[in-house]
Amino acid sequence: MNIALFAPYLPAPTHSGGRIRIQQFARALARLGKLSLFACADPRDLALHGRDPELDLYDDTHFAKAAHAWVTLPARPARVRRCSPRALLHQFLDAHEKQRFSAIVVEHSHAAALALEQSELPWLLDEHNVESRYLEAKIASSRRPRLPLDRVEVRALERWEQRAWRRAQRVVCVSEGDAATIEAASGRTPLIIPNGVDLGRVPFLLPSHRRGFELLFVGVLGHPPNAAAALWLAREVLPRVLRSEPRAKLVLCGADPSAEVAKLACDSVTVTGRVTSVAPYLQRAAVYVNALQQGAGSSLKVLEALASGLPLVSTASGVRGFALADREHYLHAESADQFAQAILRCLAEPAACDSAARRGRRFAEAHDFEQLAQRFATAVHAVATGSPSTTRVRGSDA
Repeated sequence: MNIALFAPYLPAPTHSGGRIRIQQFARALARLGKLSLFACADPRDLALHGRDPELDLYDDTHFAKAAHAWVTLPARPARVRRCSPRALLHQFLDAHEKQRFSAIVVEHSHAAALALEQSELPWLLDEHNVESRYLEAKIASSRRPRLPLDRVEVRALERWEQRAWRRAQRVVCVSEGDAATIEAASGRTPLIIPNGVDLGRVPFLLPSHRRGFELLFVGVLGHPPNAAAALWLAREVLPRVLRSEPRAKLVLCGADPSAEVAKLACDSVTVTGRVTSVAPYLQRAAVYVNALQQGAGSSLKVLEALASGLPLVSTASGVRGFALADREHYLHAESADQFAQAILRCLAEPAACDSAARRGRRFAEAHDFEQLAQRFATAVHAVATGSPSTTRVRGSDA
C-alpha cells in the first residue's frame, strides 16, 4: 500500500496536539506500506526542523512554502489557499506518476484542496476539530477587535469544510459533538477516534505522593486561547491562591509564548518556552490548572494530566470532547474564586484526590494512542481497498 499524507503544517517537532495526533497515527500508517508526507512548511520551521528525527518514519517528504493569501475568495477561504501551494500539487503528481498512491490521508479540512480537485483516488479526512469553530475561538481570544473579514473567513471556511465532509470517502473526528455537527451538515456518519495519550511517556504518581506546590498549565502559548488562559491564571487566579498558600508557583509550559505571556515570568510564575518533554513537569506539579475559555475539538493535555495522576481543575471548555464528570475525574471551576478554592483544596488535602486520580488514570488508559492509531490505520486501509463501510450515510444499516 502506498499512502500520501497531506498536512497544513510541518508535523514535527511534536510540541502541539495536532502534531502529536499526526505523528501517532502516521506511525501506524507506516506499517501498512509506503508513507509519503506532503506538507506546507514555513521556511523558518523547515530550516529548524526539516530534518527532525520524528520525520524519519516517512519514506518520502515533500514540502512547499505556504502561499500568500490574505483575502478570502468565494471558492476558497484564505486559510485553504495558504495551505494549497501549487508546488505541493506538482510534487504530488510527480510522485504519483512514479508510483501510484493507494489513498490520500488529509489532516484538517483546510489541507483538502488537492483531494477535492482529483476524483481518481479515495481519501480520508481526519478532522482534529471543526475548523470554523476553532477559528472563531481563536478570533474571540485574540484580544483585538473583530474585523469584517473575520466573519467572511469563518463563513467561507464553514462552506469549505462541509464540502470536504460530503466528498471524502471517510471522515474521522475526535468527539461526539464534532460528529453531530458533521453528520447534520453532510448527512454522513463520521468515525470518532478521540485524541489520546502516549501512556509509556507519562508515569503515574498519586497526589498524596506529591510534595511540591506547582500549578501547571501546558499548551502552545502563542495560540490565543492558551495565551488568554495563561494570562488569566497569572493575573486573576494565582494572587488568590497566594493569599492562603504563599509557596504556590504557576508554571506555564509550552512553545512560542506570546510577548505578553513571556512578561509574566517572575518569582511566582515560570514561563518555560518549548521543552523536550512535559513528563518532568507533570511529575513534580501538584495541580493541573486548565483555564481554557475557548476552544474546539479536544485537548490532549487533559489526558496527559489524568494519566500522570495530577489533580485536574478545569473549566467545562477545557475538558470538552471527553466524558469526564465533576468530582469523579476532575474539579470543575469557571470563576477565579472557584479556581483558587479548588486549587487550595488539592494543595491542602492531596490524599483526598487519590481516588479521582486513579479513576483519571483508568480513563486515560482507555485513550491509549497505540490502540487509537491502529483503529485509524484500519479505517485508512478500508478506504484504500474500497470497503463499503467507508461510505456510510445517515440512516444506513451498513
